[in-house]
Amino acid sequence: MLSGTNFTNAVIDRVKFEKADLTGAIFKNTVLSGSTFDDAKMEDVVFEDTIIGYIDLQKLCTNTSISADNRLELGCR
Repeated sequence: MLSGTNFTNAVIDRVKFEKADLTGAIFKNTVLSGSTFDDAKMEDVVFEDTIIGYIDLQKLCTNTSISADNRLELGCR
């Protein structure tokens, strides 16, 4: 379980967070290149200053557990 984990300033490259509980995790100033979040629980996740590629962002934005505020922070459409 990864809920509440602080990933601040981390480089998280090609990690599969599939079905992980990331509730309350902090991805502040984090590089998320190639990482996937299929069916992950992502309530109250912080994405401040996160660096993520456009294609990866599109996939992340399909996660329905991300709040409206976090979608705005990420730039989801």
